[in-house]
Amino acid sequence: MKGSIYTDDKCPVCGKVFKYDANRAVMFCANGHKPIPHYGKCRVQFQRTKKRFDSVQAAEQFLNYLRWQYQSGGYDPRDYQADNPLAFKTLADKWLAQKAKENIKSTTLGNLRAAIYRAMDYFGTKNIKAINDGDLEDFLYADHKNHRTGKPISDKTRVEIRSTLHQFYSWVCRREKIPCRTSRQSSLILAGGVSLISKHSKRLLMKYGAYQGT
Repeated sequence: MKGSIYTDDKCPVCGKVFKYDANRAVMFCANGHKPIPHYGKCRVQFQRTKKRFDSVQAAEQFLNYLRWQYQSGGYDPRDYQADNPLAFKTLADKWLAQKAKENIKSTTLGNLRAAIYRAMDYFGTKNIKAINDGDLEDFLYADHKNHRTGKPISDKTRVEIRSTLHQFYSWVCRREKIPCRTSRQSSLILAGGVSLISKHSKRLLMKYGAYQGT
């Protein structure tokens, strides 16, 4: 089986390191001094993932979870990296940096920044794969304020936020090789299939070419 549990602690009798016994969920001396089990500090090593624990029991639970993820096709070592490379804020910063290098108008870049900054403040360092349908919907329908006036944002601004998120998620899925929002609900939200604005505002936005939803 992939992965195992290791420790730097050694047998007090012979000085050999303890080795993990998966059948008994404990660690014993490599020289066979089984009356001296080790249940304490250890670490899990599974492919590119390493993590320390205070007990063999906790380490074993984590190892079994990683094995289950691997078997089901969901294991991603980036989920366990200390620098959290899939954090929403980390990816949004990279996306903005790329957008700044593209040949787009400064006003367009400013609008993208304003919209994604709201999402960065809301989601922070949360792993982007852990952001579910409800999280996206709550953010899009949140009581956003105009930073300059303090009043609620306009319908047009809310549509721009949704459009920016859709661009961002498309970039993330392509660049990071992760499944995009696969459920129909969140796909509709980000693609514009779920209405965020009134019928009156739709007509106004359609008049000025700013609305492309349903």
